[in-house]
Amino acid sequence: METAKDANISVATRLALLELLVIGSVPNGASVLGLTQSTEEGSSGPSIRNTAKIAPHQSITHRSQEANTQLTQSIERYKPIVQFVEDYRSNRQYLLPQPSANSSSGTASTPGSQIRGTKTEQPQTNSSDLITPQSAISLLLDSEKDLRQLDRDLQSCDNLAQRQVAGAGKLSEHEALLPTLKALRESVAQKLTADEELEREALSLMEKYGSHVDTISRLFIHWDTMLTGVEDALDRLERR
Repeated sequence: METAKDANISVATRLALLELLVIGSVPNGASVLGLTQSTEEGSSGPSIRNTAKIAPHQSITHRSQEANTQLTQSIERYKPIVQFVEDYRSNRQYLLPQPSANSSSGTASTPGSQIRGTKTEQPQTNSSDLITPQSAISLLLDSEKDLRQLDRDLQSCDNLAQRQVAGAGKLSEHEALLPTLKALRESVAQKLTADEELEREALSLMEKYGSHVDTISRLFIHWDTMLTGVEDALDRLERR
């Protein structure tokens, strides 16, 4: 009988210690020290009220919540990391390995069980247990440089999209415009031919004009020489 009581007290003590570490206090005012003291005294109904308790901020629950809060605050400082985490969470089902058909159903048959006509249950793996917070933090820190470069690239893409220089635009409509483009090229080619002909005629006229101007200039010079000679001859005649 005493052995059963001691076993019950030992189990209760361990449960109280576990609750104390996880929650920070024992329900109904119970404490580990009271249970330990009653075990040493051998009492069957220990009074375990208003004894020592650990501080609430030392409990595992509070510490894990505080660590999660600090991690969230540290991530919110950097916009690329926030975007990365959001994208990761939205695409998590595609990034994590998917269980097979047998394991997803929660049952798997072995040769022995098939012979006996029974199925052996396989433990289902929770997707949240595949990556730990430490691994996530390490992954984020290691990929910080890539995240910054990704943020710069995304900003460049946004700038190009705002300037309407990114994307196909109306490129898909070019096939419908090919006949119009062909007709335009033909009309432009004809116009270029006519322009070249006009240019040749203009150059020919300019050459003729230059030749006529040169001829007239020579005639004026010759006339000037002749008039000068006539004036000299008249002067000599008048002097006689």
